[in-house]
Amino acid sequence: MFHKAILLWQKVTSDDMARHGLMMAGFTFAHGVFSYLYQLAMGRMLQPADFGILLSLTNLYLIVSVFSLTVRTAMTKYISKYKAMGNMDVVGYLWRVYFKRTLILGVAAFLIAGFVSPAVSGFLRLGNIWYPIVLFSTLIFSFAVPLNWGTLNGLQRFIPLGWTYVFWVFLRLVLAVVLIKLGLGLYGGLAPYIIANVVVLAITYYYLKSLPSGRGFKADVMGIRSYVSLFFVAIFSHTLLINVDIVLVRHFLDEVQAGNYAAISTLGKVVMFAPVGIVLAMFPKTSGLHESGKTHRPVLLKSVLLTTIVTGAIVVIYWAFPNFFVDLLGGTGKYTLAAPYLFKYSLAILFFAVSYIFMNYFFSLNYIKVAYIFAGVAFLQVLLIVYFHSDIGQIVNVMLISGAFCLFATLLFYQWWQRSVRMKTQKVLESE
Repeated sequence: MFHKAILLWQKVTSDDMARHGLMMAGFTFAHGVFSYLYQLAMGRMLQPADFGILLSLTNLYLIVSVFSLTVRTAMTKYISKYKAMGNMDVVGYLWRVYFKRTLILGVAAFLIAGFVSPAVSGFLRLGNIWYPIVLFSTLIFSFAVPLNWGTLNGLQRFIPLGWTYVFWVFLRLVLAVVLIKLGLGLYGGLAPYIIANVVVLAITYYYLKSLPSGRGFKADVMGIRSYVSLFFVAIFSHTLLINVDIVLVRHFLDEVQAGNYAAISTLGKVVMFAPVGIVLAMFPKTSGLHESGKTHRPVLLKSVLLTTIVTGAIVVIYWAFPNFFVDLLGGTGKYTLAAPYLFKYSLAILFFAVSYIFMNYFFSLNYIKVAYIFAGVAFLQVLLIVYFHSDIGQIVNVMLISGAFCLFATLLFYQWWQRSVRMKTQKVLESE
């Protein structure tokens, strides 16, 4: 039995996708652990009402800063393309040009967010405009850091990418605990976002500064605007699907229910940790294989399998021990309304997680029309929450329905796409 286990491990580690996928899943899991510990610490150190405010603001921030994920993925796409071609001068050109542009974009985004902060405070019933302003200051560097991560990802430098990704959230955790202990309250939970961004920006810049200057070179990025635009639609929609519920809960439900829903959301989103890491390993590989004219479907299948195994295990554990994890988050009896809904919520996130794998697979192949599916499901989800929000149970049911429908629609799209590819291949063969 032990010998078979060794052979299986050797087989897994000899496979490039499995090895890098597990590596990045491990880094992302560590990122998730520290993110969970951050939210665990905030859940214990802050009152339920303040914890609800923290979660609503941080989830809103994720939605607002979603373009940063687009920047990261677009850089991964084009950096991996030129790396596969062996043109490192263009790689250096792309990184240096867009690094400057993302810093300018970050300042502009912060100014706009600061301007609308009073409206945000009113919608979320915060009674304090400085909470969103403190958090939105993170936007200044929230595009440059993902740009650096996307460049490292495209170069397949998984070690520096992984450890800085983990360090970002570790630093946020430590700073938040220290600042709250010093008496800064909710501000202490929000301020570490910008501090961690500044530190990680400096570290990732150090790893990339040795890239060629790129002087005299320009990259052929035909179609980048349409690519980025539709990827923005897709990633914005996916971000809405797993984050907008907590924002709307803060608006529609009372403080006690909103705080309990924040606990459900915090635990349920642990399911997304593994697929994010797997995508980081999958995307540059499928993109590079596509650009080289090689087969890439096995990489997708391995990614889906890894995601299903890891996320499925988490969902089963939540089903078996919901009260244990809810009490672990906030202490015994603090979130009494959360446990009955943890399984269904985490199952919904599992559906979104597998859909996320397929979405990134299509974008790595330049097949970007999948964005319309996620946009449609996100619109449906928001509409359902607006009409059905009488209690926690209704909103969790909406999440489960949305997740199942998103995965079903994505699988149908995949089948349709495969059939269209086969038909095109057959026509080419017949014409020859």
